[in-house]
Amino acid sequence: MAPTGEADHIISQITAIDNEIRELNNKRAALVQRLNIIQSPIVSLFPSEILSRVFWFATRPYDQEDQQRKPTLSDTRNLFAIGSVCSKWYGLTRSSPQLWATIGLHKKSTPAQTKSTDYVALLQYYYRHVGPSGLSISISDLEPTVEAVIDEIVRVALEDNPGKLRAFHTDQGWNCATGKSLWPSLAKYGAKDVEFSQLERLELAWNRVIGGSETQHEDASLFLRSPRLRLLSIDACRAPKTPLQFPWIQLTELSLKDSGAFYALQLLALCPNLVTFNFQHLPVHDWSSLKLELTTMQSLRSLTWEALGNLEARFSDEQRPNIVPLDFLRYFRLPSLRYLNWRAPIPDSAGNSVTIHDFFAQMHQLEILKLHPSPKSKFGIEHQLHSFQYLTRLDLYFIAKEPREPESDESDADETGWGTGATDEDREEMEEWFYRLAIKPGENLFPNLQSLHFTMGDVEADGPLVVLYSRRNGPVGWTDPKQNPRNLTLPPYDPASPHWRNHSRLTEFSFQAYHDSTEMEWDFSPHHSALQDMISEARATEGVEDSIWTGFKLFF
Repeated sequence: MAPTGEADHIISQITAIDNEIRELNNKRAALVQRLNIIQSPIVSLFPSEILSRVFWFATRPYDQEDQQRKPTLSDTRNLFAIGSVCSKWYGLTRSSPQLWATIGLHKKSTPAQTKSTDYVALLQYYYRHVGPSGLSISISDLEPTVEAVIDEIVRVALEDNPGKLRAFHTDQGWNCATGKSLWPSLAKYGAKDVEFSQLERLELAWNRVIGGSETQHEDASLFLRSPRLRLLSIDACRAPKTPLQFPWIQLTELSLKDSGAFYALQLLALCPNLVTFNFQHLPVHDWSSLKLELTTMQSLRSLTWEALGNLEARFSDEQRPNIVPLDFLRYFRLPSLRYLNWRAPIPDSAGNSVTIHDFFAQMHQLEILKLHPSPKSKFGIEHQLHSFQYLTRLDLYFIAKEPREPESDESDADETGWGTGATDEDREEMEEWFYRLAIKPGENLFPNLQSLHFTMGDVEADGPLVVLYSRRNGPVGWTDPKQNPRNLTLPPYDPASPHWRNHSRLTEFSFQAYHDSTEMEWDFSPHHSALQDMISEARATEGVEDSIWTGFKLFF
């Protein structure tokens, strides 16, 4: 062989050997990594119970702020990835029922994920590994949305495994094809005389409009034999009512969204054991064929009533939030209420002042109030505040939607009436609220208040500062509501003052601007030095150094 040809042959052999060496090195590195994992303390020394708990924290449906969220297919992928590390981890994941307690079925999050999911097989796999405590299922748009697939999913959950269903959740993510199949399947399997022994919560979105026409459904009684069912949430999707019946009497928490107010009152009267009732009311054509008797909700501790304006409506009348039905104030008594989130105009008090007063006066044990005043509304809750003598926390929202190009004089006002660009009239309304909340000599509004939170738009800093100072350091001489708080003199704190015999000193305060474009100019107020003193006294602060103009918190 010629020298040149022989050299080329040797070079090619060397190259081949180098490639083999690289492949062997990669294989060796992978084997070493796997051996290290198998021999690592976390695998070889940790008890299975602890390791299983670690896996649970790694796959549970919680966000970065440790708030619970809906489960997703990503959680499932993480669980399978953990089980693929080694045989011990595989066996441990398959023998830990708590890891299979929640499943999210939905379409792929990105178009690049083209491989289809066998939802039915995946659901059945979960049921084979979940324990006796049951499975929580969350379903949104599926892909493909084949009617038979939807029906099979519901059949597996409600007919094949009724004793292993702990929770069932759907939302408005259902598209028309998916929603069209969902409700017939729920009515078919959920109405059967079967006991759902582990079912604790239902969260359902009602889809009445499919393909542009309203689908007719007869009244359906669902999940009547569910002895542990306590939580029910229905998103009516702007239907005045839904043709659904549940075991109302055993519920302890009921949430209704985008439904009619009279329908909400009817259901409230059917649930004597409720502890929590949440209602969000959009302007819809309401249903009012209702006969009520005086009902005392002895168990109710938490009430949220939000009457929202429809910002997408074509006419101004349709944008206005619905007034709270007078029947609610007349026929319901909530003497055990501790938490109230109120965002709704009250009926004209001219002829109903006694009814309105009696409704709020019996909430004498209220401890937490989240309030959204409406300056555009003639009547509000402000005249009933003295009923809440045991209030310890107040969240006050003067909020508005994000600013946009003005189309009219009220384009920046939201359904509550507040706007990011407040008018002089709006500012006067806010000043009236600051006047109410400031502690003045001889006055006794919210004597036990310890936590105060403001969320607001465009307003001068003087009013909020005076409120904070008075709640922290004692009464101020704000004798006239028309008086500018900028001109007030703030007396020094006197710990020996008899005022503190009957008043709690504020221990927590926060301010949050509704929008980034709104800034509170604290340093332009003559009371800015008082704010600086209170900041220095606080045991902990948030946002003081970098965002005090848009939001901060003080903990005393």
